[in-house]
Amino acid sequence: MPDAINPHVAAKGGDTALLQLFLDRGGKVNLKDVDAFTPLHFASNFGHSDTCEFLMQHGANVDARSRFRSVPLHFAAEHGRTDIMLLLRGGAGADALNTDRATLTTSR
Repeated sequence: MPDAINPHVAAKGGDTALLQLFLDRGGKVNLKDVDAFTPLHFASNFGHSDTCEFLMQHGANVDARSRFRSVPLHFAAEHGRTDIMLLLRGGAGADALNTDRATLTTSR
């Protein structure tokens, strides 16, 4: 990780300035953590639509799957974040199953 910036923590907090610094220093926008979550998973899960948009503008993969097979859109749907769902739906498959066999239409 460039200069010990954790992009997952930055995305969780909606800190696009820190994410920009991470990318400027050569960080990878689709970097996966130990559970294969990307920064976009975190931004989606914690309701940061501006951060999701920023990450997508920098090449974030909206179909990136965690080890639980969840895509960022699963988190947006689970938390009722229609703004993020609309943003992410431009590139993600609505029929993507996670390990609970939930799709976007069956997520809680």
